[in-house]
Amino acid sequence: MAANGSVAAKLFPPGEFIREEIEARGWTQGDLAKIMDRPIQAVNEIISGKRSITVETAQALGAAFGTGPEVWLNLESAWRLHQERTDTTDIARRSRLYSIAPVKELVRRGWIEDAENLDDLERQVLDFMGMKSADATPSFEAVKSTRPIDVAWLRRAKMLAQGIRAKPYHRSQFVKKMSEIRDLVANEARVKEVPRFLAEIGVKLVLIEHLPGMQLEAATFWLGKSPVVAISMRINDAERFRYLLSDALGCIERGLSAGFMIGAVGHPQQQA
Repeated sequence: MAANGSVAAKLFPPGEFIREEIEARGWTQGDLAKIMDRPIQAVNEIISGKRSITVETAQALGAAFGTGPEVWLNLESAWRLHQERTDTTDIARRSRLYSIAPVKELVRRGWIEDAENLDDLERQVLDFMGMKSADATPSFEAVKSTRPIDVAWLRRAKMLAQGIRAKPYHRSQFVKKMSEIRDLVANEARVKEVPRFLAEIGVKLVLIEHLPGMQLEAATFWLGKSPVVAISMRINDAERFRYLLSDALGCIERGLSAGFMIGAVGHPQQQA
């Protein structure tokens, strides 16, 4: 019996295999119709490809030929796929974009435009994520293991930091001012003065809304010669903000190239 593979089904409709089975047994279409208790017109339409093989028909054919229904359902499915095959390249491209970036969130926040044209959308996503190709792995600076959702947040932080004016950074001045900074951060009434104070000593502070599924809560990194502190505004918690800011400033004080506060309080991941 030829009805045992999808390769053949790509070339011939299921009806051809039914015809072979009938001829091998010396039957007529009328005989098969009687055996299956179906109108001969229905059998003729199945053989000629005018009617699809349903589950019920597959069960009847399987019983008539002793093959089981799966053979006929597989042949029917393979043939329909062959006949109605469409180009799924764009679907695969969109899937990849959604894998490397939180596209929906980027659009919802206005960080990229909602482009119907796939080429435009891909260009925006790659530009935003700092990637040359959709086949690359999302990363931020020297951090290769950060998840796409976190990379997107860090990229946004970098973009915002580029628009902040700050005086040149000098480590000696920063260290000298650390006690004053900590006092300012600890003072709830004066915490709003922190961004301006930090800019005066060369540190850029950016506050960014939290993205769903993020693990990062705060980060420090360098933009040229300027250190940047980015804090996720997930909740309106002044105490939490002061803790994250103090921890991030500590990374800069220790001269780390990058620091990432992930998850619960007191569990920073840092890079020297």
